[in-house]
Amino acid sequence: MSRINVSELSHASNGGDPNIELHADGSTSIRNLQNQYPKSLIINGDMSVAQRATSVADIDNAGFYTVDRIRHSSSNLGTARFTVSQEADGPANFSYCYRLETTTAQAAGTNTGLRLQYIFEGNDLKNLNWGTADARPLTVSFWVNTSVQGAYSLNLYRDEATARNIGTAFTVAAGEINNWKFVTHTFPGDQTTPVTLDASQRLTLSISMAEGSDFTTQDNTSWGNYTAPRYAFGQTAQLHATVNSTFRITGLQVTATDEPLEFQHESLSETLSKCQRYYQVVRGGIRNDYRSDSSASFGGPLNFFATCRVTPTATVVNTVSSQNVSSQRIDDISPEGATMQAAGIQSTGGIAGQLWIADIALDAEL
Repeated sequence: MSRINVSELSHASNGGDPNIELHADGSTSIRNLQNQYPKSLIINGDMSVAQRATSVADIDNAGFYTVDRIRHSSSNLGTARFTVSQEADGPANFSYCYRLETTTAQAAGTNTGLRLQYIFEGNDLKNLNWGTADARPLTVSFWVNTSVQGAYSLNLYRDEATARNIGTAFTVAAGEINNWKFVTHTFPGDQTTPVTLDASQRLTLSISMAEGSDFTTQDNTSWGNYTAPRYAFGQTAQLHATVNSTFRITGLQVTATDEPLEFQHESLSETLSKCQRYYQVVRGGIRNDYRSDSSASFGGPLNFFATCRVTPTATVVNTVSSQNVSSQRIDDISPEGATMQAAGIQSTGGIAGQLWIADIALDAEL
């Protein structure tokens, strides 16, 4: 057998550090590997960040409730209610998962839907080359643990001038319930329509936990123009029909590759920073020590941790301190920052020490 013994490999025109170093212990160093390794398009796939809350009960509407970037979607479910939470549970190498529990059951209807969703903005998809013959595939992978056996739909929906989608189904067998199961599927790239590269919703990944027959009857295993019957082809599981049924997920990853990659763990601070483009809570405060017999307004800047995707909706979620003020409000809101404003309370002789400190939620989610 032929053998080449070298310690370094370099391109002929490379006059600097070697491209590849082969070490005596058998390990290998590849220069700039981090720039070549396909990055996951999912933020917070390990479910480690939950800025809004760690548990919310009695849910009957779609929205973002606990784990950042993970959207609960439900429609036409009548009296069905759910609790969603961030749980300290998961398969090996994962500390957290997103958990949904049916707390009030509802019989399945033809137009019902219960889904977990992740929404991508167009800017996330700039390297996919969709709309060309070189369209790159997307591989979706995750760990799932559910108490309900059956087929679950996995769907990609494109929000462009002409909506398009593709899907598949994965099965949780009777012997697999209440155990962690690894799921992966590779979708071909869509060669028909380019991605609009902006900050708007352009692609939605949906994992269905229940679907009515209005959404399950048409094959969706190749790209096609969206119609309701091809949304969740093959779905049989109906999680909302059984009280105390549960669905847990973690390790959610999407890469522009033709096979799944090992999950790309990152530091909590890095994940949080990415999440804050879509949602963040900042503490701000303003103070006025000027004595006055009038209710003059005063204010100051509210600085954000990260630039928001778009101009956010600002909501006071906690008043830390409020002294001798009225008409508190957030003004001049932009993706980069805002101002806090208030009016000092008028009183004979004037009042000093006018103060407002509050926690402000900034929501720029898709």
